[in-house]
Amino acid sequence: MDTQKFQDNLIKKYDWRFSKTMPQIPHWYLVKENLEEPDQKLFDEFAQFISENGEEKVFYSKNYYYLIIDEYKYWVIENILNRELLEKVEKDKKGENCNRKNNDFIRELDQRINSETVLFFDMDGVLIDTNYANYLSYKMAIHKIIHADISYNPNERFNRGVLKKMIPNLSKREYEKIIQIKNEFYKKHLSKTKLNDLVVDILKKYSKTNKTILVTNCREDRAVMTLK
Repeated sequence: MDTQKFQDNLIKKYDWRFSKTMPQIPHWYLVKENLEEPDQKLFDEFAQFISENGEEKVFYSKNYYYLIIDEYKYWVIENILNRELLEKVEKDKKGENCNRKNNDFIRELDQRINSETVLFFDMDGVLIDTNYANYLSYKMAIHKIIHADISYNPNERFNRGVLKKMIPNLSKREYEKIIQIKNEFYKKHLSKTKLNDLVVDILKKYSKTNKTILVTNCREDRAVMTLK
């Protein structure tokens, strides 16, 4: 499948615009009428090429043809040529940027930390992300005691304060029972906790040369259970 002429005279020639009207589907586009006249004919050729060689899929009850070239997926809607960065490529690029930032951060730490520095590591939310496991434990406990359901908010840690605010009519007995069995349910959801790889790498590196202290507000038995 020879796409070189489309790449040289269309894809690489023009600056693609990001679609601000559909941020939920990040993609870029070219409008046919904004191209040079000879390239408008090439636009039509490329549209035909996509329909003959692409894969047909349904999008919002309409059928479109999608064609993958290198790291992008292309499709045409009337006079607009669209392209979307493939998910794997996007993830790889985000990963590269994240690794670069992490390396810069560790280099900065090296300049600030000496052998006398004492390092404190907060366990919940910093060293280990326990938010989802914590939410699932509350969810099961609430359902068992009052047969109610709660939804997950990734931007807020579910704790006793949130429990009182979300279900203000709880009796004292119901509240205490939920807290009690929530802690019992927690061990069932340990697989839902996630290590913060960057913080773990920092802990491993400096624990060999510096005094390190683990800080947490949770009970000792739960802390040990999570760390194991």
